[in-house]
Amino acid sequence: MPSANPSSWITLIAGVGIGSIVAALVGRWSAQAVTISNHRQNWINALRDDLVTYLREIDTMHYRMNKLWGKAENRARLTTWKSSRTPGVQRC
Repeated sequence: MPSANPSSWITLIAGVGIGSIVAALVGRWSAQAVTISNHRQNWINALRDDLVTYLREIDTMHYRMNKLWGKAENRARLTTWKSSRTPGVQRC
């Protein structure tokens, strides 16, 4: 059996070492991208919740102000509109 050339073993070991380093760098980059994506999604969800809260408060304030100082026909129309909203929407 012919023996392997020593330089081929060195090439193999160097290739495995460089491959491991490249795999570690790609894995780190991938994990960092996933972390950034998760933080971005959490930020979007928090912004969405804040907007819903803000718009709900504006809607409630509009409803109450019109109920107190609005014209009678507007109050009746507003009450009808408020009661006909979808059941999934929380009422204040």
